[in-house]
Amino acid sequence: VCSSDLERVQILAGLQRRWVQLCKELQEHTSGAMESNGAWLHAKQLEQQVSQVETDIASLSAAKVMVTADTQA
Repeated sequence: VCSSDLERVQILAGLQRRWVQLCKELQEHTSGAMESNGAWLHAKQLEQQVSQVETDIASLSAAKVMVTADTQA
């Protein structure tokens, strides 16, 4: 395993831990009544963070594609 692949795996693991943390916080936050605009705004911010982390996880989990130039014309 090259260092860049190891680094990718470590970042991916950190993102997965962050995703779990955000989901728990969102679940706790939305399980009660959102009586104020501040509570609603906080829930929306959490949802956006979860979405961004999911996007980051997907991009880091995608298979690597190597493109090479065709030297024959």
